[in-house]
Amino acid sequence: GRQPALGWRATTPGSQRQFAYSTEAADITISARPRRSDRLLRLDGHIFPVNSTYPGTFGVQLLAGSSEVATTATNDLREFAFEAVPPSVYEIIVSSDRIEISIPQVDLRHGR
Repeated sequence: GRQPALGWRATTPGSQRQFAYSTEAADITISARPRRSDRLLRLDGHIFPVNSTYPGTFGVQLLAGSSEVATTATNDLREFAFEAVPPSVYEIIVSSDRIEISIPQVDLRHGR
């Protein structure tokens, strides 16, 4: 079953924003910062499973409405990145063969 995530966000100097989400299965942190070369954002994330029952990598999807914008997978440290994301409101889906976590309404518009 899909698990909804509860979270908070913070803004740091230089327009970097940080988000943290928590579910029964995992905690997820995401950092969004503007790229210097254009108006796109770089997203860096980290997944912290609550216990060791979720080994291996996770797939991460970035959705705008029902459209998939980008996908990636975590590395061995369960980190992920999206290099060039347009500012918008997204849903982020984190999944493995055992769980799926939905983070709805991640607002990455400038000044929000």
